[in-house]
Amino acid sequence: GSIDASGHYTAPGLIGTYHVRAALLDDPNVATTVAVTVVYSKIAVLAGAPGGQGAVDGTGTNARFGGGEGLLAIDSSGNVYLPDRSNQTLRMITPAGAVTTIVGQVGRTPPMPDPNSQLLNDPIGAAVNAAGTTVYLTECGNHAVSQVVYDPIAMTWTRKVIAGQPGVPGHADGSIGLNALLNCPVGVALDEANAALYVAEFGEHDIRKIALSGTHAISTVVGVPGTCGAQDSDSASDPPTFCNPYGLADDGSQSVGSTTLFVADSNNATVRKIVLANPLTGTTTIAGTAGSRGTSATQL
Repeated sequence: GSIDASGHYTAPGLIGTYHVRAALLDDPNVATTVAVTVVYSKIAVLAGAPGGQGAVDGTGTNARFGGGEGLLAIDSSGNVYLPDRSNQTLRMITPAGAVTTIVGQVGRTPPMPDPNSQLLNDPIGAAVNAAGTTVYLTECGNHAVSQVVYDPIAMTWTRKVIAGQPGVPGHADGSIGLNALLNCPVGVALDEANAALYVAEFGEHDIRKIALSGTHAISTVVGVPGTCGAQDSDSASDPPTFCNPYGLADDGSQSVGSTTLFVADSNNATVRKIVLANPLTGTTTIAGTAGSRGTSATQL
């Protein structure tokens, strides 16, 4: 590498750690060797064209999407699963940028409540298993959570609702997911180690848990249904509160018996951390200040 007269260092490569010998300009005898680590980042378009909305499958810039609101998921092979909310579809994008629509039809929603319909209603959040064979999809407008499964023989994807009653908003837990009620589920996180799915319920200000086995029992694990708040807590008698939780992710540790979740608490403009164990061990705010929006170090 090289250093110019202004002291700016030019590395010989894009990524790596380089040892640089530098001396003071007014006293060349005073010198030292420092390690400079260079991290190179580049943002490139994987699929779609900036400003070009539409609903076209294809590769790279030949593809078109209805908008960028969906909360995407990525499997272990690098395939991206994107709820194309404006188009009422779920799209799959390969690492090479090839886009296919795997469920839903452009601009069409179910004409009547049907848990087995292949049409979507306001898809927003997606989570996928590591193998890339099962996608879990939240549908805010349908007030339901769907499971989309790949059949390697037929090479097709099939959707079915596993939690919530399509088209019926509300809040009700139960041992049978299809008998439960949801109110605009949005963010979703998959915990394969504990066979559980966690859902941010935007309309009820809480986090729900859906069992992946059996009849997909659903329960409320954090938050007070119907109560908008910003309280952190580790007490079951005085539980934490959220206000329109939106994005949801786990920490990726996949530890049996415990789960750590991160929540984008949209109406509070904060990021919350939830540690779930037996019992609940706490909810804390880790970024932002509740009720204060902005660009300072303590705001979001």
